[in-house]
Amino acid sequence: MTIRKFTALLKQGSIDVGCIQDQGGRDYQEDTVGFSELPEGKPAERFSVIVADGMGGMSSGAFVSDYTVKNLLAAEPDSPAEILAAVSRISGEIAAGGSHGGTTLAAVYILPEGVYFCSVGDSRIYLLRDGEFTQLTADQDYMSILLDRVIDGKIDWQQAKNDPERNALAQFVGSGVQLYPDMNCIPLRTQPGDRLLICSDGVYNALSGEELRQSLTLTAGGAAEDILGRVLARGYANQDNFTAVVLQFMPGWSDSQQPDVGIPEEGCHIDSAFRAVGCDPLRATQYIHNGVFTCGGDNVSAYYFRLGVLLHPGADQGGRVEIQPGDAFLLCTDGFRRCVSEGEITADLLKSQSATEWLRAMLKRHILASGDGGEYSAVCGIVKSGPGEQPREKSPRRIPLGLLIAAAAAVAGIAAVLIWLISGAQS
Repeated sequence: MTIRKFTALLKQGSIDVGCIQDQGGRDYQEDTVGFSELPEGKPAERFSVIVADGMGGMSSGAFVSDYTVKNLLAAEPDSPAEILAAVSRISGEIAAGGSHGGTTLAAVYILPEGVYFCSVGDSRIYLLRDGEFTQLTADQDYMSILLDRVIDGKIDWQQAKNDPERNALAQFVGSGVQLYPDMNCIPLRTQPGDRLLICSDGVYNALSGEELRQSLTLTAGGAAEDILGRVLARGYANQDNFTAVVLQFMPGWSDSQQPDVGIPEEGCHIDSAFRAVGCDPLRATQYIHNGVFTCGGDNVSAYYFRLGVLLHPGADQGGRVEIQPGDAFLLCTDGFRRCVSEGEITADLLKSQSATEWLRAMLKRHILASGDGGEYSAVCGIVKSGPGEQPREKSPRRIPLGLLIAAAAAVAGIAAVLIWLISGAQS
């Protein structure tokens, strides 16, 4: 059993850290947790937390999780592209090494512009903000693939939830360089009082989401110890290894803010996607006129974001916003809003590079929360620079002169034959 508590001092402010780890009912420990080094006597530029869960039943699980954590900390990536490159490289090195081991991953990188998070497999990252408990990452298991098939109408929800392979991992570090981590491309803006939980599946498989939310209302160290006590109190004989790290953003914490981007000279366009079940579809064009977005209407909730930050919550009606590149919006009916929370909508936006990707992520949450879903309508959009793709005008086909001459000769020949036939018939 390991219990650790400390404070990380950064230029943005301070973060209290609580960490627990236990072997559970297993004969060996395959979880690994690591933190970036903090300078003595001065604020750090960055801070990283990484949790890796070696694959149970696979050889070298402990080695692979340890190797992954150490090498990711050494990489010190500064952007989503660098995080992806580092994770893919390490996964390729493990596969090439022939260890036949693998590991899941949950990583948090706290940089001046905000927080980047990344997961591979089924280790998770949660956020508690103003009492709302949100799972930021999506499990990369076969259920995610099944949910895509439900969305596409290839199977129904009953088939998905009863599939015997639904919990099998679809991604893990060590499977090669072709990885697709679940990660954000827009930084998460944190604020004082926020708490992040980074954990392996041994935590959330033992405790409910409500129990984890209750634990996170305590201080970082208290929350970590409360999670430890709750898991041990279950007394499961087959309890998996479990690791939990709690980060508490203290009073005075402030992410550096980026300025509004403004409207470029070439203008902007809307990348949108919509879905309607059992009711008329909502259209983005109903709410955008002359570059101004009207926030909602009768029985329609509107969420409007700028740089990943919610400007207009869905509960508020009315209001107008001048659109800018990088903005995003969601319009939905109550049947959708009841099943996908404000925090989940925001988390999925941060991870999406297109409106279709954002909508599909939210639809997966909607299916998991509602089953067959009921009636709803939703349309989302991301404002992008430039005029967008314009339909190409078809230029008239130009027929070669030689072909025209040949065609004319053929017509003349046919006409001559017809005249000869008609003359013969008359005689």
